[in-house]
Amino acid sequence: MGLISGGSLTVEYKTDQTPYSTVRVSKSGYTTVTQSLPSPPGPSGTVDVYITLQAVSSSSGTLNIYSSPSGGSVYIDKVYKGTTPFSISLSPGTYGVQVDKSGYMTTSETVIISAGQTITRSYTLQQKTSYGSLLITSEPDNAYAYVDGTYAGMTAITVNNLLAGNHNVRLTAPGYNEWTATQYVKAGEVMTVHGTLTPSSSNNGYVRVISYPGEAEVYLDGAYMGKTNDEGVPGAYTLTVSPGTHKISVELTGYRDYDQTVTVSAGQTVTVDANLIQISQPVTGEISVSTTPSGANVYVDNQYEGITPLTIPGVNPGSRDVLLRLSGYEDAKDTVNVQPGGTSTIDVALTPAGSAKATPGFGFLAAISALGAAGLVVSRRRGRS
Repeated sequence: MGLISGGSLTVEYKTDQTPYSTVRVSKSGYTTVTQSLPSPPGPSGTVDVYITLQAVSSSSGTLNIYSSPSGGSVYIDKVYKGTTPFSISLSPGTYGVQVDKSGYMTTSETVIISAGQTITRSYTLQQKTSYGSLLITSEPDNAYAYVDGTYAGMTAITVNNLLAGNHNVRLTAPGYNEWTATQYVKAGEVMTVHGTLTPSSSNNGYVRVISYPGEAEVYLDGAYMGKTNDEGVPGAYTLTVSPGTHKISVELTGYRDYDQTVTVSAGQTVTVDANLIQISQPVTGEISVSTTPSGANVYVDNQYEGITPLTIPGVNPGSRDVLLRLSGYEDAKDTVNVQPGGTSTIDVALTPAGSAKATPGFGFLAAISALGAAGLVVSRRRGRS
């Protein structure tokens, strides 16, 4: 860049150019010095940089210090010397070297300098991260605990390695209302949060969904609710529902959708076991319908299919709503289960119109010839178009 004359050198710097970051000064018979430059000056400004060269002695050694990122403060035996990159001539002996930088962990080590030796040290500075812990308790115990939306375990539980700052805590338990709070976690400390859950209305019911495999999405009447591992039991998820009939859907990439219609009473818990079937397995089944008398109109999931006797191929597995309608006779309707590669057989004697009210449903058992695995695996839409 230039030659120092009279003990100084002025270097012109243009504000629109990339700023200089380091300076290196060398002189025969002296130790070369390399160090970081301060921030560049503004227009018409000047920044002074002072460097002292030390004479090379056959009885001294040289220590070169680099860091990533650069700009770390260098201390030799706890005395500030400059910033990285940095070079210094030292007499033989043992020295304590320390490199500090704001926002990074301090790095230190002991270095032994020998006469005529050059030692180079390069340090990768690690950013500071502050962690704390959170002890979560509840009344009642054994509530499902979530931190920032991730399942942590059942109360009481201590969650470690949380970054210092605010965290969302959620507690759930069957028969109780959901409890949420925001808790601040201090670095290096264990904070405590306690949730008191209140009993939910006795008018509610519950649906416990278990899927194989887990990590499947659960939908209640078409609305996404969560995944089947959210409550700590592999493949399990519990829904709070109003009394009545609800459609439960379970979906997982690479597997056939699963649908099941359940009827839940107040205070009742209904379990849905969803054995998900991979797409590589048979994907549809069929429904065979016959009536006495014949000629009834057949509807599946509110879609007209034809007149009995009738076999309907290409039906997606799962619960299917079937309606049979013939002039002069009462409608017959119920839900049948279709399995992959199987046939669900329906044989119904229709009730003449005006007769005593029939019990809801077909009043028959559907014979199922299953070629695939047992279970209710469904889709939201019919497989046939």
